[in-house]
Amino acid sequence: MSQHADYFRTRQITELFVSLYSSSSPTGKPNTRGMVLLATAASAASLHPLINASHIFQEEIKVMPPNNDARRDIIESIVLGRLSAAQDIRLDADSPLNYTALATQTEGYSVTDLQDLVGRAVHQVAVRTAATKQSAVLSSPDFTAAQVDFTPLSLRDVKLQKSDIAWSDIGGAHIKRKSHGLVANGT
Repeated sequence: MSQHADYFRTRQITELFVSLYSSSSPTGKPNTRGMVLLATAASAASLHPLINASHIFQEEIKVMPPNNDARRDIIESIVLGRLSAAQDIRLDADSPLNYTALATQTEGYSVTDLQDLVGRAVHQVAVRTAATKQSAVLSSPDFTAAQVDFTPLSLRDVKLQKSDIAWSDIGGAHIKRKSHGLVANGT
């Protein structure tokens, strides 16, 4: 489907939505007494401009991703849930998972991202177990492997560019070090 067709379809759906719920609708406002309309979007910018202009939504609530402590608890809960569902997989008793370290490595991840990450780690266990016929043990290296090429939902479809510039290309670092030494020595 072309980009033009996608925009046209989005415009049609948006116009239908606005015609049903807008107070300025030519068909008349439906009886919305006692009705709450909730909608989600990645951001206000991702909404069609017609939605923003129609003032259908009276309040915008920004849902922030979980903080470090919450991610730690969420990851632990998801892992324990997966282990209870897949009774043939167990945690590595010799090297238990460090949920705090995992939470630190997942800054900005949503709950959905954390579920996907745990699912990928469990998949790593399944692949390794099938290949080596060892017992199924979930460990930190499974999470490291799961994060390779993993893109959190909030960054999907975002074009990221990785810089190939090294610190040595920037220059001037030796001057900063030399001047810092002068300040440190009091000269």
